Amino acid sequence: MRGIRLARPAACALVLVALAGCSQFTVRSDYDRAASFTGLRTYDWQPGPKRDIGDPRIDSRLLDSSVRNAVDRELATKGYAKASSGTPDFLVDYRAVEKGKSDMVSMPRWYGSAGVFVTGPSDTYTYHYDEGTLLVDVIDPKTMQPVWRGSATGIIDPTARPEKRDQRINQAIQQILKKFPPR
Repeated sequence: MRGIRLARPAACALVLVALAGCSQFTVRSDYDRAASFTGLRTYDWQPGPKRDIGDPRIDSRLLDSSVRNAVDRELATKGYAKASSGTPDFLVDYRAVEKGKSDMVSMPRWYGSAGVFVTGPSDTYTYHYDEGTLLVDVIDPKTMQPVWRGSATGIIDPTARPEKRDQRINQAIQQILKKFPPR
């Protein structure tokens, strides 16, 4: 059995830098069926200091800035305005989590000659990688309760340059907020 480490933790391995492929993220959303999403026009960020997760790869001003900018841009394209005064129609908050994962893959060995090939014993490889999840909450400012949550989960590439990391965060936020407001 051979172990191959595909990704290792790194300080700038922030969130959701996925491997190439058609579907970079697994995106989910859920919402309070009793909540009304009609008439929402303005938003603001959840007040108060951001809770630290305890992981320096995630507890980062760089990550915070990238996520907030991506959310602000995406909500603006959907027609929402950041409230300049008064009570906004909804609040936004986010959380990022990261955890180590492993997968195993078995590949048969091929033997043969003169055009005849047979399989032999398989080689099994273990792949270790880090997976990140970005959660975005929409909160009712009157009750301070979440009424909508979207998430994107993908494989983190700790070697990604800051530009690539920001691009992946933007893509994740676009895919998450594509499902907001719920239909």
